[in-house]
Amino acid sequence: MSKSIWTKTLTASAYFQLFQDRNVMKKLLFIFIVCNSLIGYSQTDTLTAYIINKYNMQPDIDALNDSLYCRIGKDSILSQMRGLKLFHIYEFTANVERDDGEPLRIDKENFYDYTFLNEIKPTFSRIFGVLYAVGYIYDSAYNIVAKKSHIQISRTYRLPDSDQELFDFIIKNKITFVFVLSSFHYLCVKDNAILVIDYTSTTKDIKVYTLKEFVECCYSELIVY
Repeated sequence: MSKSIWTKTLTASAYFQLFQDRNVMKKLLFIFIVCNSLIGYSQTDTLTAYIINKYNMQPDIDALNDSLYCRIGKDSILSQMRGLKLFHIYEFTANVERDDGEPLRIDKENFYDYTFLNEIKPTFSRIFGVLYAVGYIYDSAYNIVAKKSHIQISRTYRLPDSDQELFDFIIKNKITFVFVLSSFHYLCVKDNAILVIDYTSTTKDIKVYTLKEFVECCYSELIVY
């Protein structure tokens, strides 16, 4: 079954009329949620539906998109491009705060049965009041035309090749929702199972693990602040 990229498609200038960096890490561990259709997931993708509904994220995703498309409409160059789309990388954090400032260590068993989802929550930007998310703005040919941080947009004439290479991998594998647990770790869902993508930009090597496989080999890296 084919899956489409989850996004809102609208000419930036038209949207504007309605409403008036991190450096690339050498090693990134991505956790992706595979989505389908405009609302973010297919009816058979029950795990993705569960996650989005669990945290009631859809209204906040819509608000983030609205803010970004409004800013795109104000940009003298981006506003002239048709069919621009957004790709977000959300940040999740522990849903309890520790007095000692140490990261939350989730039990291994909670990763095996996905109950670790009960111990995390989406993060919001204290400055902009929207979901904390970085990511890309891309055109109809899936070329990155700008990077984004929350609702701030940064145009660049030359992105590192690793940005486009990683994004091409995301598109090829129909990955549409990404969230991070810490600076280096981004956990994920494809075909109702959580995977971990291990990407090293220097070697362009991409490895895929089940969450259980990654927990067994690299549990110490799965921390949540």
